[in-house]
This record gives sequence, C-alpha cells and structure tokens, in this order.
Amino acid sequence: MAADHHHPGRRPARSHRQAPPVLRVLLGDHQLSLVEALAEAIAAESDLEVVGTAARADDVLRVVGSRPVDVAVLGSDTGPADLASLGAALREVRPGLALIALADHEDIVALVRAVRAGFRGWVHKEAGVQELVDVVRAVPRGETRIPPVELTRVLDHLLEAGAAATRSGPLDELTSRELEVLRALSGGVTRQEVADELDISVNTVRTHMRRILAKLGVHTSLEAVVIARRAGFR
Repeated sequence: MAADHHHPGRRPARSHRQAPPVLRVLLGDHQLSLVEALAEAIAAESDLEVVGTAARADDVLRVVGSRPVDVAVLGSDTGPADLASLGAALREVRPGLALIALADHEDIVALVRAVRAGFRGWVHKEAGVQELVDVVRAVPRGETRIPPVELTRVLDHLLEAGAAATRSGPLDELTSRELEVLRALSGGVTRQEVADELDISVNTVRTHMRRILAKLGVHTSLEAVVIARRAGFR
C-alpha cells in the first residue's frame, strides 16, 4: 500500500462550481386558484423562485416595475389589455424579460401577435406542471418553446399574410456566417445546438441573430425563419 504523504499547512483543493442562478418568476392570470397552485409547484424547484403573482395587467406591470423579474408567465385573460399589448409594455419596462403565455384556448391570431411582441413560450393551461417548468427554464436561455402544431400554424399564418414575400430580398445582405446561423435555425435546432454545430458561443449566435433581424427588417427569430424557409432553407 502506498504511503499517504501529508503536507502540513496545505489544504486539499476545493471545487468552486457555482450553483445555477435562480430564475425569478412572475405568475399572472385571472384564475387565482390556478396561480396559487402553480406558485406552490414552482416553489418546490431549487432553481426557480416566485417573486410575485397578479390577476390583472396593471398588477403585472406594477410587479415588474418594482422588483427584479426574469420570467413572466401570463394568462391570456389578465384584463383589458391583450397579451401582445401587455408583453410590449413589459418589455419596455424590462427589455430582457422572458415572456411565456399560459393559454386556455387556441387563437392563432393572438399567438402570432404575442410572438411579435416577444413571447417565446406558449403553454396550454391543461398541460402538466413539469411542462411549464421546462418552458420557464428554456425561454431565458434563448429557446422558443411553442407546441409543434401551434408553431406550424404560426409559420403558415405568416406565410399567408405575405410577411415573407415582401422581405425575401434582404437575404442577399447577410454575411456567409449569418446565413449559416439562419440556415441552422431554420432546421429547428436551438441556439445552443447552432453554437455547437458552428463551434461558436451562444452569445455569438445571439449577436448574429440581432444583425439578421435588423437586416431582414423583422422583430423575431420566427419571422426570420419564415423568410429563410420561403427562400428554400430547410
């Protein structure tokens, strides 16, 4: 058996792995019983913290304006303002806020408007709590989490509305790297997967996407993907 050499005064190396940051979540919906149930379930997650609940749009705005919030999960009926208007107002107060819609009905027009306003998550109220928790974690990472059926309908709606037809020309203005990023996203992968595929960081992917959106004259990644698919990207 080898001798165990002890060096006085030398301490064993310690791991400095940091715990993942806690995401601060706001829940807003007119069904208070649902909000309370979701708050209780989310509170059981070590990396999530419910920092506020609200039943109406003005309460949502007050909470976001008065305390740090990373993610807002909002029902489709929080008062006179629709989701798109509320989302736009919230992003003015807190530009980096991740927005998730909690829907109790299928309204493709409302979904398209919400996506344009910055919503990147769409969860049905009858979905399981774990599905909502997964979306709450994913959207702040830059992922879009919309059920496949609804996502397809959003893309179809944008195509039918002619959003892509009027903006297909600016693809010629994209750099080769921007085209690579857009082509990868058009294949349905996440930003992390794009970063891995192109051997770049996620922050670099985000930078490319900001430039792509500016050049295409659109506001969301989904609209850029529609334009790319119209141009033949898959």
